[in-house]
Amino acid sequence: MHARLAVREVAKAFGVPPGDVDRFTKRLPHRPVRENSIGDSRPGGMRDLPVNDEPWKTILQVALRLDDAPRHLGIHPCGTVIPRALSTG
Repeated sequence: MHARLAVREVAKAFGVPPGDVDRFTKRLPHRPVRENSIGDSRPGGMRDLPVNDEPWKTILQVALRLDDAPRHLGIHPCGTVIPRALSTG
């Protein structure tokens, strides 16, 4: 998971309203969550993000644990054999 998706999923679990989540995550980078990617040296569009206010502070700490974790494990259906029905008579 990258920063936007990780924060979005955690904020959803914390019950943050979707509009607030959208406003916050649209200004996050499209890269993995790292300790220094959302911190004191934030790029221009992220300077006024409330990263030290709750619930965002806790959300960012939890999102950091999801860094580079897969969102879901899919199973590809290729190789599935569907045999013809057997005739009984």
